[in-house]
Amino acid sequence: MCLDKIDSKADYPTKMFGWKIFNMCRDCLHGQYYNNFRFPIEKWIKDTNKNEIPRGTFNDRWYHFNRIDCLEYQSGFHLYTKKEDAEEVCSYGEIVKKVEFEDVVAIGTQGKRDIIVARRIKVLR
Repeated sequence: MCLDKIDSKADYPTKMFGWKIFNMCRDCLHGQYYNNFRFPIEKWIKDTNKNEIPRGTFNDRWYHFNRIDCLEYQSGFHLYTKKEDAEEVCSYGEIVKKVEFEDVVAIGTQGKRDIIVARRIKVLR
C-alpha cells in the first residue's frame, strides 16, 4: 500500500490507536501484502522492511513515494484511522485488528481514506 497524497508533516500524534488489515492463517496474523511475517499479539514491533526503494543511507531508512505528487516518505506500517474504512476494503480471508502505534512518519490518504504510517505497532487482542 502506498499513499496517494501526503496531507501533513507536522503535529504527528505521538501514541494512538488505528486499524490494520491482516490475513488470518490458522492462529497467525500475516500482513495484507507481505505474508512472510507473522505479527505477534500484544508485543511492540518495528518496521524493518527492506523491500522499498533505497534513498541513500540517511539513517538507514527506506522510502515509499506517494502517487500524486511523488513526495517520498519513510517506510512503515500503513494504518487506517477508522475501523469502517478498513472493513470496507477487507477481502475474503482478511480481518481488521486494532493496533497501537508510535513513531509516525507520514499522514495522508489512500483512496479517500485517512492513513497513518508508523514505524512501530502493537496488535491488540
